Amino acid sequence: MIIIGIALCTLGIFTLFLALRGRLISNNPHCHGCKLDLIGLELNQDSICPECGKSIVPDTPTIQIGLRKRRPLIAALALMLIFAGGVGIAWPKISQMPSIKNIDWYAKFPEPILLKLEARSDKKALQTLHDRLIPGTLSDDGLQTLITRSFAMIDDETNAWDERWGDVLIYALLSEKMTQEQVHQYFERAFEVKVDFYSEIGHDVEQTSYMTHVGGADRGGSETNFRYDWARTRNANGMWGELDSPYQHKVESNLPYKPGLDAKSGGAGMSGNIDLNEDMQWIPYSQNSTGTGSSIPLDLEMDEFDFVFSFTIEIYKNRELYHEWTKRIVHHVTRVDHPQYQQFADDPTEVKILVESMSMSPIQIPTNLEEAFLHEDLLSRRPSLSAINTTLDSEHGLLGELFFRVGDQELIFQKVRFTGKPNWSMALTSTSSGWTRENSWLNYFTDSQAFWKQVLEAGKVDVIYRPRPEDGIDAPAIKSMVNVPIIFRDVPVIKIIPKKATYTDRATGEEYQEWRFRPEHERQFGMSYTQAQLKQFSNPKPVAGELLEED
Repeated sequence: MIIIGIALCTLGIFTLFLALRGRLISNNPHCHGCKLDLIGLELNQDSICPECGKSIVPDTPTIQIGLRKRRPLIAALALMLIFAGGVGIAWPKISQMPSIKNIDWYAKFPEPILLKLEARSDKKALQTLHDRLIPGTLSDDGLQTLITRSFAMIDDETNAWDERWGDVLIYALLSEKMTQEQVHQYFERAFEVKVDFYSEIGHDVEQTSYMTHVGGADRGGSETNFRYDWARTRNANGMWGELDSPYQHKVESNLPYKPGLDAKSGGAGMSGNIDLNEDMQWIPYSQNSTGTGSSIPLDLEMDEFDFVFSFTIEIYKNRELYHEWTKRIVHHVTRVDHPQYQQFADDPTEVKILVESMSMSPIQIPTNLEEAFLHEDLLSRRPSLSAINTTLDSEHGLLGELFFRVGDQELIFQKVRFTGKPNWSMALTSTSSGWTRENSWLNYFTDSQAFWKQVLEAGKVDVIYRPRPEDGIDAPAIKSMVNVPIIFRDVPVIKIIPKKATYTDRATGEEYQEWRFRPEHERQFGMSYTQAQLKQFSNPKPVAGELLEED
């Protein structure tokens, strides 16, 4: 920028000199005072200019040989060049001035310029156009251009999907600025049904699992914050990002009960929020919004199978059938000697980064169990004990078992089926379902009191994840897994005790009481504490994972 500024200043100064000097319009002698052309006059020492009356003596400064005319337009251009060059030279400092630095120049661009910039993949231009959706300052013609480009982006799988294009389509749909043809295109592209299924199974496998998904397509999805912001402008309550919509959907699925293209359906399912007697709110923006899993028995004598899944999708608008289509998915399965149910992270560097992106929150340990067994509220509830968190944008998940370790003792906790996603957290609850008064989740702690007593005395516990790839046949939704043991060392523990707490019903305003497990050290409202005392109420930080080297 500085080099360009110097060049412009140099050019401007040179141009200004030429403009002020002017172009030569005559080579004749002229009166120096009034510029009268003196050609043809006989001049001597006593000559006087007939125009202005001043003395004009040959070979003296009173006579000007030649005449030039200044060029004001070129001079103005030269001054502009000098100014631009000066700005260029000073720009590094000018650009850091708050009044200049904080200007959003894109926001000042007219719409046609932004559309041309976006067509060249300018992300800032796309964001600026996107920002004009909710206020309604984007023209209808501009919106139609973006709708066309949104559909093109859905179809172009060479580019990563940008959810701002999904925002454009959601906005156009619910603002009723799509043509009828575009609405039909939107539903068939942005709504999706799919099946997770293995293409290879082992020779001794007697049944195989599948998972069906109904919801928004991967390419076509909208962004959560956009829906929240728009909901606040459209809805009185603005809660949960729900947008008023006249559309409802229903999906009828026919699921196979045995192999074969011509086999009859072994079951049917229905999903959706269709209720023609009520006003509903629905937008197909979330990916895999509903899922159904099951298993299919297999004949050990058959080495190849074809399974047929068929779906009928109906879209209703204002309680009338608006659009419908069907999708038929055929899965071919072959028995092999060594089936691969997941892909694994094999690169040591990748595995290390993956593992260290995971963390374990403090473990909550219930105590005063004799008191807890006296209260139904505590017997039937299954509270979260801890959680595994990950911040890595990865498709890898965990498939295996968790163990607690203190000293030389280990205690199995539960099986893990954890699909890794960015900023994902999986709560770890008690190890069984269907608890009864005789078989409460508290039994997990009463049956191993010596172990938990040692954990409480230490104030920490190791949590170990050990992979079990052989469980993959029952988890078709997990496409890849971390096939290495992970240890979370010295995870802090929090003692929780049964307490009778008072709550207020938001609907009625009435107070009620329930028994809950609460932290032993719990801050009381209306009490004053010192800084040292306040520290005991703060939860310890999560513990990062690391690779576990086992003999």
